[in-house]
Amino acid sequence: MAISEKTRMVLNNCKYYDEIVDYPFVEGDILTSYIIDEYSRHIFDVDSQDARKTNYLKVLDISVYTYLKNNKFKQRLKDKLTFLGINYNLKEDIIECEIFDILIEEYKIFRSRIISEKEDTRWL
Repeated sequence: MAISEKTRMVLNNCKYYDEIVDYPFVEGDILTSYIIDEYSRHIFDVDSQDARKTNYLKVLDISVYTYLKNNKFKQRLKDKLTFLGINYNLKEDIIECEIFDILIEEYKIFRSRIISEKEDTRWL
């Protein structure tokens, strides 16, 4: 059976796709449920011919994966949403904000701090 171009694009750019869509989150975790659902829907809407958008997919993929797997990052995102006045336990609040833009922005900061901490480590 032939794989569609969209599916091939997702497989090539979203290496954590299976882990994300199959992630077993706690019932009642509105934020995680929304992020996974929107990720699943959103990635197939991206134009595979646009290199900028396929690069965006790669960053989105690793950002969502990090949110699911790293509790420090998950808490950081929740703290940011709270700071912005967004109740991450209300789907209506999450829908109104640009959750992926916030997620990616926080991921970039989080990643740069991890890299910075590693570079600052010195042996005495």
